[in-house]
Amino acid sequence: MLRSLVEKGLTQFEEQFDNWEDAVKASYETMLAQNIVEEVYVEQVVKCIKEFGPYIILIPNVAMPHSSQGAEGVNQSAVSFMKVEKPVSFEEGNSEKDAQLFFSLSALDSNQHMQNIMNLSELLMNEEVVNALKEAKNNDDLIKIADQYNLN
Repeated sequence: MLRSLVEKGLTQFEEQFDNWEDAVKASYETMLAQNIVEEVYVEQVVKCIKEFGPYIILIPNVAMPHSSQGAEGVNQSAVSFMKVEKPVSFEEGNSEKDAQLFFSLSALDSNQHMQNIMNLSELLMNEEVVNALKEAKNNDDLIKIADQYNLN
């Protein structure tokens, strides 16, 4: 999966963000640039987080931005990856709700959405992989992680 994200140009590395909203929007930049999603979808994701809280935090330091409201503005099913050096806080005073790794999702249907979530969950169950991803600085590092853990 990691190698595929690099090859498709769906990865990015950032230093920090002033707030979670900016981070979530930025996590979709590569998808927006490739017309995989439209701005209306990204706004839906932000709206859902405001409404339902930080449901996108799977485990500490890992966020999976996605909308729980249909697929308006989704042109393709995809996953993108963004690593942020300084953790982004989604809930003041609760470091369990911070994120450095963003796996942003778009899905045309619920089956694809569930498949994306299952694939990511499998990847993220390996604590060594998560720790390696937190140390990644560029696409070369992602390729090395993919090779080391057979994540192609």
